[in-house]
Amino acid sequence: MLKPGEFSDEWGWGNIPVWPRMLHKPEPTSKVRNLEKYPEVKYTFGEDCFLVLEKDEILSSEVYSGNAHVTLLTEKEIKDIGGDIDLFHTTDHCKPVLEHRLRWVRDYLPNAKWISSTFNPGEIKEGSLPLGIVPKNPCVLLPSPCENLFDPNIPGINRFLMFRHPFELDLQGIDMSAPIERDPRYVVSFNHNFHVRDKPGYGLFCQIQEFCKGCGLDVVNFGGNIRGQGADLAHSGGGPSGSDFITLSPRKCIEQYRKARVVLHLKNHDWAGGVPANARFTSTPMITSRHFIDSSNYGEYFNEATSVLLSNEPLEVMQLVLRIALDDDLFHEKSAAMEKITKKMFDNDYWDRFNDFVNTAMDDENWGVLGLL
Repeated sequence: MLKPGEFSDEWGWGNIPVWPRMLHKPEPTSKVRNLEKYPEVKYTFGEDCFLVLEKDEILSSEVYSGNAHVTLLTEKEIKDIGGDIDLFHTTDHCKPVLEHRLRWVRDYLPNAKWISSTFNPGEIKEGSLPLGIVPKNPCVLLPSPCENLFDPNIPGINRFLMFRHPFELDLQGIDMSAPIERDPRYVVSFNHNFHVRDKPGYGLFCQIQEFCKGCGLDVVNFGGNIRGQGADLAHSGGGPSGSDFITLSPRKCIEQYRKARVVLHLKNHDWAGGVPANARFTSTPMITSRHFIDSSNYGEYFNEATSVLLSNEPLEVMQLVLRIALDDDLFHEKSAAMEKITKKMFDNDYWDRFNDFVNTAMDDENWGVLGLL
């Protein structure tokens, strides 16, 4: 991957989270992580500040012990080995510079084939893709409405459906084997700045919070950061967002999931969202609306028959919160079902499908688009 700071004349690093690449080892046998190898890297994306604040905790953990690694390269280093690069991958962060980047690849990575994740559910509504290009090798992060964006039956489309993997917890130094006691009276929510972004949802949250308080339950929301900066600790408890919600780092969020009886998710729509992903990573039941599940295309995995409790009615949502707080059998049933979702996503042939996707992309006759620039 690119070393943070490269292409600085066009690349908006202040809008790109770099913590996943920095927490990896640079080589399979490395004893240090990129975080340690490159102390000169400046962290300008809001959420990345936890790399500095929680560095010692992360590095003292031993749960990340495999050979998964990310080697960071400069622009010059990429050019030097460009002829040997088989594939290149772009994400949604590449959209503002996509045309220039694709032309750069043509010049310096002559044999590389394109795998694209440079699209989002907005393109479904707009009926368009960046630059009007249909990528032949789309890698679609699920669950998401983007699943419906590319028809695998169209000749030339080589599609892979990708899910977030709990390995990201190992990477952050979170030991899931460490015992933690859940509080049956604790209900957690993660909705950043939603008193501004979603006033009806915030109003419903306040009603639920007041109702549950009268029943002896503690309902807490986290997330006071500004939009587009992830979990930016700099704005925890106040700041530009105007919110007094506490913001937690990705690592500290997981602690709250593991302590809570249930996660309350009052959101209109999402794609490959952090709350459903962290809920299944931690086997935490979730209460949300049918509208959210349907509009986000989550229903195959998150549904009433398995891991979640659903309702569009405010009073019923309050009753669901109270019900799972009081019913141990219901909690254990939904918690066990949440754990099974990851097993379903990563079924026996998931990695075989991924290998087939990569091999097909490498065999592409051109460099991976339907309709060239």
